Amino acid sequence: DTLKTSANPKKSVSFVFSDGAVLKADPKKFPEGKPLISFGGAETFNNVTTPGSNYGLEGGILDCSGIANGIEIASGRETAVRHCLIRNAVIGIDLRRGANSGSADADISDLRIIGNDTPASVGIYCEASDNTFSNIRISHTTVGVFMKACGNSLVDVSAVYSFENEAYPDSYGFYDSWDDNFYYHCTSEQFRVGFYFGNA
Repeated sequence: DTLKTSANPKKSVSFVFSDGAVLKADPKKFPEGKPLISFGGAETFNNVTTPGSNYGLEGGILDCSGIANGIEIASGRETAVRHCLIRNAVIGIDLRRGANSGSADADISDLRIIGNDTPASVGIYCEASDNTFSNIRISHTTVGVFMKACGNSLVDVSAVYSFENEAYPDSYGFYDSWDDNFYYHCTSEQFRVGFYFGNA
């Protein structure tokens, strides 16, 4: 089942993977649609001043086996996810509404996200504000980035539509249903709609 961590700085932990280390969902046992790792999923908290409040994940390969999500940030502040490969994912990164009045202040960088080639697959799904996404490559998803909050910064995020299926008419490289998000050097390739801005 999901590995859930506490957002309480006195209980928080970081995951550091060796090169080539793999965390894999068992396709016969893992609950479908749940994340491999949920930061703050065991206990919510809103704190950035106590030692231990800055936690996250670095390195490794998260194999979602086509049934699981990769990483969920459910609570906490300033969670960092870096240098990771997430593959065969329904949703690669799932950023829930943040602990600070909707702000999560997460830092997501240097990722490769590969979806599971299904209509439901999304690279980054973001309901939280004030996050940074940088140097991320997304492929094999129907939607590369789905943005449902404001104040997010995306730098060098690239989404590529990499398969043929019935979902192509509904495919989006970047689907932004909110406003006041910032895109720098972001690219969308071969999706039916490259960039959609619904509110601004």
